[in-house]
Amino acid sequence: MLLENILYAWVAVFAVALALLAVLAYRGAPNRRLLIVAAAFVAFAAKGAALSLSLLAPDLLPTGTLLPLLAALDLGILSLLFFATLQR
Repeated sequence: MLLENILYAWVAVFAVALALLAVLAYRGAPNRRLLIVAAAFVAFAAKGAALSLSLLAPDLLPTGTLLPLLAALDLGILSLLFFATLQR
């Protein structure tokens, strides 16, 4: 259980770091794709935060609420990455 909490927390931190790198890359070379990818990383960080919260405080985010939230975030992440690949 502790290992899961640590891994989910690190995934969220890594996603935030990647989002910041994407924003910095956008500042260096303004390309709309980078902003879309940064938004996908932010959504991934939100997913990690939700997972961590549900493991640390299950009363705050019960499984019945968590699973639809995670599915919605997955759909959003996949959509953002798909749209990033379609941009010219």
